[in-house]
Amino acid sequence: WVLEQEPGHAKAAVRLAKAYKALGQLQEAAPWLSNLLAKAGPRCASAKEVGTWLEEAEVLRSCTELEGSTEQQSPAPLSQQLLGVHRAARKLWEAANARQLGERGRQQTDDEEQLAEQSQLDAAQALARALQRLQRPVAEDSKLRRALGLLLRGHGVLDIATEGLSSSSSSIPAQPDDEEEEAPGDWGFEVLVGCCACSPELPLEPDLRKLLSSLSRLAPKLASRPRRALRFVQSLLRHRLRQGLCIADSIVEARGLLARCLRPWTRLLDDRIGNDEIEETAATAAEVLQE
Repeated sequence: WVLEQEPGHAKAAVRLAKAYKALGQLQEAAPWLSNLLAKAGPRCASAKEVGTWLEEAEVLRSCTELEGSTEQQSPAPLSQQLLGVHRAARKLWEAANARQLGERGRQQTDDEEQLAEQSQLDAAQALARALQRLQRPVAEDSKLRRALGLLLRGHGVLDIATEGLSSSSSSIPAQPDDEEEEAPGDWGFEVLVGCCACSPELPLEPDLRKLLSSLSRLAPKLASRPRRALRFVQSLLRHRLRQGLCIADSIVEARGLLARCLRPWTRLLDDRIGNDEIEETAATAAEVLQE
């Protein structure tokens, strides 16, 4: 209503975008944001913030429209290349949202809790596979790389993963140093590693800053899965902004992370283990410890 009365009201447009994003429908805010920029112009005080929201919304709208279209697109536009990630990220959001609603409504049984976690794990693994398929195209196309970063932000993928890991960290016991079994509650690792390993320039800087600020909150769960934490830390240390954002310092300063992970990480370098299957993991440990 406010925007209908005053199309140039930047605060109302941003609040509307945030509300749509919370509902998983950020693409619906694109016309309002576009209209605001057209009327207020680039000199508007909030033009940069509104422009960023519009970029996210436009990427989501493009993928959503393509998903509902029956026409063949050739050659493949950005939205078509991103369609697999878009679908998987939306399913992850739906699974996380359904679980939150279930937890608020009533006390869940153990079976319902396990089913919800399995649903999130399936969605996270599908997202990780979609991101892996994009690694080469993303490395060669800067526009695709930025669009992917905006798409992940638009779906709130990193927020979902960090919230899932931090909320379940206290109930997850540490695994033995020599064995880590896959568990439904580990779906957040699939998401974090997938997003960070896709490209040395992803996540985008604002999202990376937010992720680094969450490390202390994530430390208990990361420390309970040292090998998965190792892959995640390796991806962070390979980011293009690792020096500018002092990523190694953030990892060291994350309370409780290194104190619990150093022993299992250094043990991977022990020649007495004699297991050929962990050679790649040992190389990862060496890279992380050296950094």
